[in-house]
Amino acid sequence: MRLTLLHSDSLAGSCPSVWETDNGWLVILGQRLTDHQGLSDLTNILPGETPMVLDRELFLRAAGRLTA
Repeated sequence: MRLTLLHSDSLAGSCPSVWETDNGWLVILGQRLTDHQGLSDLTNILPGETPMVLDRELFLRAAGRLTA
């Protein structure tokens, strides 16, 4: 699997950032959601899944770089 950086708020391309895989999936590098109320609002978290927090504006900038 190869990753392409779509957008990052870090100069080194680290956290937070959004990446696209060569098969079209997105990879989110960000802070893990630890807020108890927020976690209790989520349902159906499967083993191996980690809820992440990502700034809305960073996500929108990354989404603008996606191609169909």
